[in-house]
Amino acid sequence: MVAEQRRVRSGLGAGLLAATAAVTGGNSIAQEKPPVKEPVPKVVRHKTPDEEIKEIAGKLEVALAHRAFREDSITRLRTQVTRRLEAKDVTEDEKKGMKEFLAQLEDKEKWDAKAKEPKVIDALIRLLGDDEFRVRMAATDALQDISVHADAALRKAFEREKDAEIVRRAQDILQRRRGIDAKTAKTITTLVDRLGGHGQRARIALPLLVEALEKDLPYDDANHLGLKNAALKAVAAFGAEAEAAVPALVSTFENYGGEIHQETLKVLRALGPKAKPAVPTLLHLLQHGNHAMKWDYAPALGDIRTDAADVPDLMKELQSGDAWIRWGAALALVKAGPKAKADNELVRLLRNYLGKDREPDAWVREECVRSLGELRNRAKEAVPDLREALKDEERVQVASARALGKMGEVAKGALDDLKEGKKSPSKVFALACERAVTAIEGKGKGPKR
Repeated sequence: MVAEQRRVRSGLGAGLLAATAAVTGGNSIAQEKPPVKEPVPKVVRHKTPDEEIKEIAGKLEVALAHRAFREDSITRLRTQVTRRLEAKDVTEDEKKGMKEFLAQLEDKEKWDAKAKEPKVIDALIRLLGDDEFRVRMAATDALQDISVHADAALRKAFEREKDAEIVRRAQDILQRRRGIDAKTAKTITTLVDRLGGHGQRARIALPLLVEALEKDLPYDDANHLGLKNAALKAVAAFGAEAEAAVPALVSTFENYGGEIHQETLKVLRALGPKAKPAVPTLLHLLQHGNHAMKWDYAPALGDIRTDAADVPDLMKELQSGDAWIRWGAALALVKAGPKAKADNELVRLLRNYLGKDREPDAWVREECVRSLGELRNRAKEAVPDLREALKDEERVQVASARALGKMGEVAKGALDDLKEGKKSPSKVFALACERAVTAIEGKGKGPKR
């Protein structure tokens, strides 16, 4: 029985082998399938920084061209003014004015050109007080769209206009200015941030960054404030090469407060003499601005006005009745003074502020002393005044010792005073005196600021 089963199994096995051989072409083992070829990975070519900058700049240009509400507001305004012309209570003079105004709204291109004209802006502001509600709303929308040009006129209307409705709407427009919507502002901010990440390499996109900085934005919208900050940081990366952005920076500095105001001031300071257009605003703020910020305005004026041509104005400001103006002028003279050609008059003025007409403010006296030090041996007549200043308040004492050290050999007459100063309990003053003595005696370098 067992033998019989083995024969059956053997026969079955032989049959299977025969069948397999027939299928595989006579081989007892099935042919292997050809190996599957691995897909060749695609070589990803990364963009160069310059190519990436061009791509981002292209997208930014498109985003900046977006104008929210512009077409709709013009259409609504045209419709409402046309309807208003048909009203019975409109006088002939009013009709004439409205017809002239409608002529400015014929097409978008003409509107863009005319929107900057004072007479068109004044006409829109008058419509804010129209008897017809729809006209008032249409005029409000149009003014919101062009508020970057109408800002000054709106402020004037808010301050002086007798019509309460015009005052209310002017105030509302000023508080909720709009030039782009929040979504577009966010897109532009992202693109500006990416450009800012490339630093100075992105200088080809400076005109677009300036346009982003100039965008008319609401005062209180986080998206828009983020855009201002992003644009400021990107422009700041260009350093002195950002001169083309000065008008936009000055406008931003004048119209925005808080963090944006402070960041703009930093960029203007970094630009130095190229930021001269900001001087009138800074001088005004130095007299009438926020007290805490005056500590930044004065040094900013010192960084910006560093040319010889600035010296005459600085000398006049040094005689101002306002201590802040005097301090700002004194700070600027430290850098501009050495470049002055007629330095005799400057030395005489500075000496007077330490002696005959003693400056009451120690901060100003300190900068006057520093200015004399920067003039070095050209201010040798001031050595007696500087020796006297060694007895002043500590900040003036230290500045005087450093100034004498910078004058070198011509200040030998002050050696005894300086050696006495080395014994001072004030470590800062004692060190300044020690370095000054070393410099005057020719044993080493002059004192550092």
